[in-house]
Amino acid sequence: MKLIIVAIFVLSIISVSGCTREIQSTGGLRVLTETKEDITPPSFTEVPNVTNVEADKLSFETVSKGFSSWHEERAAYLITNSSDWESLIRSTKIAIPDFPKINFGEEMVIPKIDFKEEMVIAVFQGTFGSGHGIEITRIVEKENLLEIFVRENNESNVMPVETRPYHVIKTAKSWKKVIFPEGNFEIVKSGYSAPIRILRVGETKTFMIQTKDYEVTITKASGMPLKAEFTLNGEVFELEKGQAYEAHGGLRVKVHNMTEEFVEFELLP
Repeated sequence: MKLIIVAIFVLSIISVSGCTREIQSTGGLRVLTETKEDITPPSFTEVPNVTNVEADKLSFETVSKGFSSWHEERAAYLITNSSDWESLIRSTKIAIPDFPKINFGEEMVIPKIDFKEEMVIAVFQGTFGSGHGIEITRIVEKENLLEIFVRENNESNVMPVETRPYHVIKTAKSWKKVIFPEGNFEIVKSGYSAPIRILRVGETKTFMIQTKDYEVTITKASGMPLKAEFTLNGEVFELEKGQAYEAHGGLRVKVHNMTEEFVEFELLP
């Protein structure tokens, strides 16, 4: 009788505790023992908190950024084709990382941009002393606009050194209108139409400007200061570095650089 009561008591404890039961035999006496269930909560793999890029913020990559260029004025450009891109590089002489410095008169290497998928935005701060700088910080995409945000450093001159800060970036191609919402730049000019020409002294070439042909010969480059003698469609004139001349017919010639062997100049209608 006592054995029955003990067995009932043990069974009631087991049923209340929700534990599993095992039957063991000890010297012919069947005894119920308990095995506690594993109540350790299941483990979960922790998912890292990944912050996504803002849906309306476009990524971009710096092509070139620095303080020295041949671009004297404050301006911004939207470049969407390889021809304008080559003109920009040749005319401004901006530094391109991973591309060797090009000696004057040598063929310039132009970094390739996939203009089917990408476009270039370039900002030039202007001509200052030291202590200035410019940087494109973000591009925000709106329904019909691309907003370009720019940060500028305009500290007073630290050293009497002339600088022309600039920042050139590439981003995904878009046909939306490009603006600077902070008002620090005018609406972006589309393209860059100031191709630089290089002629060897004694060489003659014909250039087509707005459907009209112009034959240019560099007769000589000599003197102190160095002057280049041009013959343009039979008209003869001399220019020093940095000087410009308006020839007959309205074509403007401006010399950017020269040696006794090469002359680098710009033809503008």
